[in-house]
Amino acid sequence: MVVQVQGGLTQGAIAQLNHPFANSHIVYVLKNGDWREAFIQQVRGRLSQGLPAWTYRVQYLDQGQEVENGVEADRLRTIEQAQRQGLTDNVYDLSTQAGIAQILAAHNQARQAVGVPDLAWSGRLATSAQTWADRLLAENRFEHSPPSLRANGWIGENLATRRSSAPGGSLFTPRRAVQGWVDERADYDYASNSCTPGKMCGHYRQMVWSTTTEVGCGVARDGHDRREVWVCHYSPAGNIVGRRPY
Repeated sequence: MVVQVQGGLTQGAIAQLNHPFANSHIVYVLKNGDWREAFIQQVRGRLSQGLPAWTYRVQYLDQGQEVENGVEADRLRTIEQAQRQGLTDNVYDLSTQAGIAQILAAHNQARQAVGVPDLAWSGRLATSAQTWADRLLAENRFEHSPPSLRANGWIGENLATRRSSAPGGSLFTPRRAVQGWVDERADYDYASNSCTPGKMCGHYRQMVWSTTTEVGCGVARDGHDRREVWVCHYSPAGNIVGRRPY
């Protein structure tokens, strides 16, 4: 995010007078009667009647990636404000029941499609998944946790990540975070119980493993929305060699 100074505001003043969205990269913008998700590219500060006034250049994150300059602050809402005011149904983390319900529904819809029982949410598994997500982000790694941290392999694990070379970008919702695992269904052949050569399908197999009964997930993000890591833990674990998922 670039901050520019106009009309007598100094860099020192900018440091003292954080603009209303200083801690936000992704916001919702009122555009032609609709609230649209956008990334703040630039902030301009100026003095108006002795007080700081701010305008924003935003890039919309929906189709077309349109850029708009000179957006006034009263047209912007943080993600939290948009959710609280009912301006969007989107959720971006697992800190609310809505986020948990969304990621659980994504799993159970995949399971219902093949006729296996729904999973239940586990706070215990969510805690272990969050711990590993935090560690991967802090250490800039992306790999499975050792079996010793997952009850010697009795807990299964799926991972997903998003990276961007610049701040911002469209954050994963819980459903979007696991959609790649669901899409692996196209690369799983039930008859041979194998993946398409060169493709992965183990994430999908774990999602629909018939004897798995619980799931818990966590997400970790850096402070600039450049990277996020999602981890889900499953009990009992699936992907047992030589067995079909259902």
